[in-house]
Amino acid sequence: MGKKKKKKKEEIQITAEPKTGLPEEFELRFEKHHDELRWLYMELYDNGSMFAELCERLKQFYMERKEALKELDRRREADPAWYRQNDMLGMMFYIDNFAKTINGVEEKLSYIEKCRANYIHLMPFLETPKGRSDGGYAVSDFQQVQKDLGTMEDLESLTEACHKRGIHVCMDFVMNHTSEDHAWAVKAREGDGEYMSRYFFFENSYIPSLYEKTAGISDYGSRQFYLAAGSEAFCYDVVLPVPVGFKL
Repeated sequence: MGKKKKKKKEEIQITAEPKTGLPEEFELRFEKHHDELRWLYMELYDNGSMFAELCERLKQFYMERKEALKELDRRREADPAWYRQNDMLGMMFYIDNFAKTINGVEEKLSYIEKCRANYIHLMPFLETPKGRSDGGYAVSDFQQVQKDLGTMEDLESLTEACHKRGIHVCMDFVMNHTSEDHAWAVKAREGDGEYMSRYFFFENSYIPSLYEKTAGISDYGSRQFYLAAGSEAFCYDVVLPVPVGFKL
């Protein structure tokens, strides 16, 4: 029998710059999660152009992200179970009840440390209509802090101060419902098809009233806008319609 020919070793070329011109760190992370992200997005919205826009926004957020937060991302990626450590002790509160303002919370960080807490969970604090806030869950503007509590700059200052002390920050984020005052809701009620597709419409309150008879399930994830402000985790307040009689 003749000698078998040795297979040539495959040559792997590693380029210093990714095809898009973005850092390789982002490209590798994006490639790792792209298929799952696309499946989840298309399962809900089935809109390829909007998914492409989302991807572009992710790249933009990465480029604008502060280096200190990118370094925090790397540590979290290297230790994905960081939030399950047995030395994590959390404190949950409404900002106004605890310290009146965001700056007030920053002034009380020494007290939080004395309580041995290294994780603070901030209850809803985004802009809501007065008298109809639903405890902070009827959000009218997802990119503005309630004026009585402070500003986005105050929030960024708080998260930076927390990180310096080794205190983790979680934001209670209302994910899939808005106040009727939100810009999207206003346009939807005016009959704008693009924005109507973002809401459920019912002829009366019967079906929505059934939601109260079923289980509400919370999910955890991330939101780029507030990640940029330094928030490390999110409690997503989610309403999922579950058939009456369904047992978990």
